[in-house]
Amino acid sequence: MNQALFLCKVIMKKHGSVQLEGMGECISLVAKLSQILGKDGFSTTKNIRSENVEGNRQGLNPKLIIKLEKSANFDKLTENIVPKS
Repeated sequence: MNQALFLCKVIMKKHGSVQLEGMGECISLVAKLSQILGKDGFSTTKNIRSENVEGNRQGLNPKLIIKLEKSANFDKLTENIVPKS
């Protein structure tokens, strides 16, 4: 979980936004990541979507897609993170 949070911060620092996608049992991880980043003041939620994707064995699988953008104070909170070029 800590690695995923760090990677989200690095991607947002470099690109300004990040899109999290989870399918099946990973939906809860995507929701938890977005909640933590929002609660700690790193991001704002831009868009939340859900889809049903056809799977090989089980028919339709649920998929959650959450797009996050940097918050107003993101740069101040992440001064110590320096992404490599």
